[in-house]
Amino acid sequence: MKKRSFTLLMSALTISATLIGTSPVAAKTDTDTATEETTDKEETTAKDADSENTDNKETDASKSDTLEDGTYTAEFDTDSGMFHVNEANDGKGTLTVKEGKMTIHVSLASKKIVNLFVGKAEDAQKDGAEVLEPTTDTVTYSDGMSEEVYGFDIPVPAIDEEFDVALIGTKGKWYDHKVSVKNPVKSDDTDAKKDDKENKDADSKADDTDKDAKDSKTSEGKTLADLNLEDGDYTMDVTLTGGSGRATIDSPAAINVEGDKATATIVWSSPNYDYMLVDGEKYEPVNKDGNSTFEIPVSVFDAEMEVTADTVAMSEPHEIDYTLNFRFHNCQRSRKNSKIITYKQRNNYEDEKHNKETAKNNILSVFMSVALFIICICTVCTAYAADKDNAKTPVDIPGLTYDHSMELSYAEEFSVDYYNDGYALITIDQEGQFLVVPEGKKAPKGLEKDITVIQQPLNNIYLVATSAMDLFRAIDGIDSIRLSGTQENGWYIQEAKDAMESGKMIYAGKYNAPDYELILDEGCGLAIESTMIHHNPEVEEKLEQFGIPVMVERSSYESHPLGRTEWMKLYAVLLGKEDVAEKAFKEQTDKLDKVLTSDDKDTGKTVAFFYINSTGAVNVRKNGDYVSNMIELAGGKYVPEDTGESDNALSTMNMQMEEFYAKAKDADYIIYNSTIDGELSTIDELLAKSNLLADFKAVKDGNVWCTGKNLFQETTELGTMIEDIHTILTTDDDSLDELAYMHKLK
Repeated sequence: MKKRSFTLLMSALTISATLIGTSPVAAKTDTDTATEETTDKEETTAKDADSENTDNKETDASKSDTLEDGTYTAEFDTDSGMFHVNEANDGKGTLTVKEGKMTIHVSLASKKIVNLFVGKAEDAQKDGAEVLEPTTDTVTYSDGMSEEVYGFDIPVPAIDEEFDVALIGTKGKWYDHKVSVKNPVKSDDTDAKKDDKENKDADSKADDTDKDAKDSKTSEGKTLADLNLEDGDYTMDVTLTGGSGRATIDSPAAINVEGDKATATIVWSSPNYDYMLVDGEKYEPVNKDGNSTFEIPVSVFDAEMEVTADTVAMSEPHEIDYTLNFRFHNCQRSRKNSKIITYKQRNNYEDEKHNKETAKNNILSVFMSVALFIICICTVCTAYAADKDNAKTPVDIPGLTYDHSMELSYAEEFSVDYYNDGYALITIDQEGQFLVVPEGKKAPKGLEKDITVIQQPLNNIYLVATSAMDLFRAIDGIDSIRLSGTQENGWYIQEAKDAMESGKMIYAGKYNAPDYELILDEGCGLAIESTMIHHNPEVEEKLEQFGIPVMVERSSYESHPLGRTEWMKLYAVLLGKEDVAEKAFKEQTDKLDKVLTSDDKDTGKTVAFFYINSTGAVNVRKNGDYVSNMIELAGGKYVPEDTGESDNALSTMNMQMEEFYAKAKDADYIIYNSTIDGELSTIDELLAKSNLLADFKAVKDGNVWCTGKNLFQETTELGTMIEDIHTILTTDDDSLDELAYMHKLK
């Protein structure tokens, strides 16, 4: 009750602040118009392209009933964006004509389509149906990346005429499609045109050599000194060229100028870039979640600047060469003055702005706050005395009567309100509200449009947020998950691996590339996404258009470790397993309470938690991160101490080994985080990463531990993890080698 009273008090104070004009205003973007405009543009573009293709045919063979024997390049059109020629082949296949019979070979986008049938899906399933078997093709994109995909030899009855082709994917269901083959161009003609073009291009390059030489001075671009910019922050349009053309970056980009250095924040359209090379220097992402973001130096403006980015999207990492061009002509000064705002500080910008606005009215605020504080105290006391149980104002839902709210011990990112007849309203901070409707019942009429309806029972969940899998495991709810956003080899939770191995759970694509057909075919009733989905709003929108509710998981935003664990109660509401969740959660709180009430709850021992990345830098957790909090709760003292707590939203930071050495060499214990680059077995394996570690006190004393690969996927055992750390700090036993989540290096 104390907590509820305090909450109400703070709410009242917030109202007070609102009265003096300091409350933030939330905005919501309406994308319907933009979507319609995009669709119209795409349709117009498609029509224009068709018209252009018709007008510019250089071979009239496309309309012929009979083609000469030989090999042609031809367009292969389909009625589906999920069934198409691989983008590396520009929508075309190889058409072979022999003795009046035509066959086109096409390389598809992946290995998801396992068979084709020329005809209807119903006929493909009849006995004796001749299905087409795939070939394994290797396609090479313009950025040099290669990939194995399935290809097919498809009989073509006629040019420029649609015909039926059915397909079956890995899920074992046939689908009907329409395809056509257009604009065949004989290979000899293609080669001749290619040679002619290359000759013309060579002549053109030769003619332009002198011009390029003359213009070299102007084409070299401008340096930072040429721009005469004051220290501060700017925005500037930036273009990206190179690669396959599939990747993009955000434009305009944020540019920070300090002294003789300009630093740009580059945000890619993919989360799969793990480093960038600029002038031979390697730069790693500055973010943990979302699309890959880098802070790189800018050496030239209004000219091409060569960079390299390494992608891990394929089976093997690939370095891809790109060029960036920062356009100074539309450079704009940020709204802030010369104070520097890097990517790492940008998350605090609105708070700083808010504080400045508040300071302008500081004197008035003092007097008004005192007066309103007295009023608020009286209001709180009156409300509490009148009805203790109604300290929280529930959402008014037509036809439903509020009953009670879920009691939460540590979680702050969600709440649950219960109504009559088994209805429950889940509220997730910054993500919205979800009304859970019991089986056999309907959503109330007149429900607010911003409340998403989730219908029970839920047996076909599409789980993309990896951190939630263990929460479902703890409440015996993995059977409710049919679709996974992580492949089998990406799971360290045994129950999840077993489910995928048996086929009870199947892979349905990662967060930014879901298999919509599979998801719909499986009757998905809920998609649980991580916050990374916000970088691909079109995916979230499409799932919702298909009638699939999207819930965004935010357990990782909880400040208290057991706040993360308590999210099992939320998922228990979805499955009707609140009792199971209460029992499982109590097991973890009991372990924490045991540590906190022990005689040696404060050991005074210092602990370093880290890993060494591929560049030799040391990655550490920030003060206030849940890992450093677990060390503190276990009775230890986390080092390094000055890793920052609120300078940005990231939970980790990098430092050079020399700096880490200076700050952590005297740590009593070190714990190596193996979740990134694999588990270690011996101290020698650790020293191979840096010989400076040999001088660490913990290494000399033999107090070196290593985490298991499952550390960050298993969020329901954080009480056990705290217990493990406490055991390490309080047990002086050389036989202590193996704990639930950690093992000792020797």
